[in-house]
Amino acid sequence: MNWAHRAFLSGKTSMANLFSSSSRALFSCFALLFASSCRSGDNPSLRPEPAASAPITAANAPAPSTTSASVIVPKIEPTVVASSEPFPEASASAAVVKGPPKLPPPIPLPKVRPLGAQEVVAVLVRSKPKGNAKVEESTQLIQADGKITSKKGAHLFINGKLHQYQRRENISPNPPCFGEKENPFPKRIWRNAEFIPEKNGKSIEIIPAFKPNPKHEGMVHTETDHELVAALPGFVFIKSSETDYGCGAHPLYGSAFVLFAVTANGSFEKVEPSEYLEGSDAWLEHAQAKFNSQVDPAESPDSLDGQIQNIDAMKVVMAYPLLTAKGAVWAALFTAPATWAGSFGGWAGYTRAIPMAINTIPVRFRDAMVTPEPVNEYVSKHEKDEEILGFTVGNAE
Repeated sequence: MNWAHRAFLSGKTSMANLFSSSSRALFSCFALLFASSCRSGDNPSLRPEPAASAPITAANAPAPSTTSASVIVPKIEPTVVASSEPFPEASASAAVVKGPPKLPPPIPLPKVRPLGAQEVVAVLVRSKPKGNAKVEESTQLIQADGKITSKKGAHLFINGKLHQYQRRENISPNPPCFGEKENPFPKRIWRNAEFIPEKNGKSIEIIPAFKPNPKHEGMVHTETDHELVAALPGFVFIKSSETDYGCGAHPLYGSAFVLFAVTANGSFEKVEPSEYLEGSDAWLEHAQAKFNSQVDPAESPDSLDGQIQNIDAMKVVMAYPLLTAKGAVWAALFTAPATWAGSFGGWAGYTRAIPMAINTIPVRFRDAMVTPEPVNEYVSKHEKDEEILGFTVGNAE
């Protein structure tokens, strides 16, 4: 677990302290790596491509790539069950073993259920980038009779009431660097994260916007943001990111992951990493093999971009549901060091990252992972053009 992961989720560290630590850590890394192949650039999207209709297997896996992540999703078939039925326990074969890496064990069968006659499922959707088209988020409200109502923006049912996820921006000028007339990043943009009720009620702020502390040592962030990675009934998965520009060769990037659970009174509480990372360490060996399969054979073994020899260099930084046409599977994001100032795979600077579906669904999320049938049907029809981020369930009015 890296600094950002540990500090943010402890609940004892402010956004200012969290991201100032990021700046110091990344600047140290920058100083160390600048002499090597340090390449600046944009930070790609974290979200992996949804599983294709033909699941990726060892037989049809795509060619290795050093610039994008592929989700490993073994072939799966759904099982219709009630949400109260337990998931199968993880296979013992998931344990890390010595010797050559083996193929990952099979993923548990996804669980699906009919949608109740009085229920409505809110499916969160994000359009995939196409040319210069702007990426848009929307919510598809699907009723049991098949009727679909589309809403702009990400909407979730929170204790039965529909709320929209929003990030308010606090924008201020960014002063120029010493000796320069203009800053290449002329604005500071600090965002919060909150839910706004569609009807009457108060907004619920879950992450406040960054506020610089006059006594705080370190950089004032150029930009902060909070991306909605996924949602399940009762849970919200968010990746917080920050961009710092300290008048150097390029910006530096930091990330943190936080998972919120909705309480009975409508408030949000952080879920401990031990609950959502359950079982993911057993997949480090498989992630190591995946990383190494993407390395150029000509890469020096001493390079941070080379093959990973020490499994301790890898981290599991987040876990979240991945919706397929067959149902929901649990995925984890694995990271390893890299010499690029951006990120291969959308985590923090100087990292490469790959998402993998894993065969352990943590106990706390097993009921929430049971998908209503209309969700699977929607994924099957739209996964080519849209990212399906998650779903929540409410009652029809």
